[in-house]
Amino acid sequence: MTELAIWEKRLIREWRALQQSPGKEFQGSRGSHKVSRVSPAPAADRLKKLPGTYKFDNAQATDRRKNTPAADRLSPAELDRAADRLSPAELDRAAADLLALQRGLTGERRLIASAYMDEGRRLGAYLLFYWFTSYTQTRGMLDMALRALGAQNSDHKPEGITAPGTARSGLFYEDANTTFRILDLGSGPAPSSIAAADWFSGMNKTIAKNIEITACDQSILSLSAAERLADGAGYRLNRVAPWRAGTDPIPEGPFHCIVIGHLLNELWKDASDRVEQRAALIDALGTQLAAGGIILILEPALLSTGRDLLALRDWLLGHRWRVLAPCFTQKACPALTQPNQTCHSDFTWKVPRTVQELERRTGLDKDLVKTTALVLSRPGTAESGTKDRVHDSGQPAEIAEAAGPDTTLGTGGMSGHAQSAEATQSTDTAQSAGPAKVTGSENSVGAITQRGPYRVVSEPMLNKAGRTRLILCGDEGRISFSAKLGEDLPAEKVFKKLHRSDAITLSGAEQRESGLALGEFTQIFLI
Repeated sequence: MTELAIWEKRLIREWRALQQSPGKEFQGSRGSHKVSRVSPAPAADRLKKLPGTYKFDNAQATDRRKNTPAADRLSPAELDRAADRLSPAELDRAAADLLALQRGLTGERRLIASAYMDEGRRLGAYLLFYWFTSYTQTRGMLDMALRALGAQNSDHKPEGITAPGTARSGLFYEDANTTFRILDLGSGPAPSSIAAADWFSGMNKTIAKNIEITACDQSILSLSAAERLADGAGYRLNRVAPWRAGTDPIPEGPFHCIVIGHLLNELWKDASDRVEQRAALIDALGTQLAAGGIILILEPALLSTGRDLLALRDWLLGHRWRVLAPCFTQKACPALTQPNQTCHSDFTWKVPRTVQELERRTGLDKDLVKTTALVLSRPGTAESGTKDRVHDSGQPAEIAEAAGPDTTLGTGGMSGHAQSAEATQSTDTAQSAGPAKVTGSENSVGAITQRGPYRVVSEPMLNKAGRTRLILCGDEGRISFSAKLGEDLPAEKVFKKLHRSDAITLSGAEQRESGLALGEFTQIFLI
């Protein structure tokens, strides 16, 4: 993702500013707030050029260059590149801060719901590690929603995903004359809202310079960093701080996109009615959505937080909300039928160099970016002008009717994966998912002609019979899809490449007692 390379440079500079700035008072909406910051790192003795590596310790390198022999000097361009990389000493310091932050966010989670980012070293560690993952989660979910909407509003040719604008959705916002407004609740240094701004401006270049972010958080220091980062990208950011979720009022809309990153799980977490209270918050946010607006919720990919979000999903579907992603159904989530199941999305990415270095020093693993997440809309907003009608299938009427009597893709060529982030979705203990009854037209040998769309919700599993099995999730619920690898069936190569959360449709899948199977005439289409 090209954007991550750009942001890596900006975040390193912001991290260095945090290390070198003395403590100061920041003015917020409720008066001054003392922010603790770390003292400047000691100046390095020299700047040395190594084969393929540049060390950069602080801004004094430019002054020292005058006293460095000409043969050892870095060119101005090389000096700029060095400034965008952390030295080993800086990485060691950042790694120590990251481990301290990680311990406070896991286990007993003692930092949760506190203004922990008002401490400079914690905020700096967040910027160099977790900021990237939240950014990637946000863009990945928006990509997933876009492709899902395209699949369900297309003419069902696998190569014919609808172009932006055919589905009248907030994902296809096109009014360049109106400020595109994003609300970020519990924003921290705003990785999610900045990611959304980048995504929407990439969808429509005409709104790129007319995006406004309203960021709410109890940490004034993190919002100061967010404002600088947004300004560097050309976005206006309004700070609301200190702001406490669940008690302070919601900023007045209308907003075209509302993002809630890793916040809901912190609210009313010990209350027996926490799902209902969170649903009330989402309903209140719905009143601040512009026509065509969407809400994106990101949560940790843990069993407890994941199941809570899936329960919230089901509650919202019963109260006039619609899920745009990751689900291909508006029915109750089948993961909740088993006590130890959840559902989360994974995103593969090109891990930024700084994150790789911090992984190596800390043992933390971010090769896959995981989250349990939802992209939501309200009937009458996501598809402009639709009414609150439900089809007999349980889907929103407009989607079901646009699809026709058989909501599957036809046969044809295979499309590619999502481009900016390869989205995958997994379920814990997916082996326990029982087969669903599959209905559809059958040919003379009992093969299902067309099915889908489905989301792959498991890793490949090998059963006792030697068959490789995947679990698919769609409007029928969860369905087993298996293959006996090595039979050289036409679609075997595609089957072997399926990842968790790939979106697919099937043609000619054989019906078995346990679900669907790869057959001689099976075709797999990637959405």
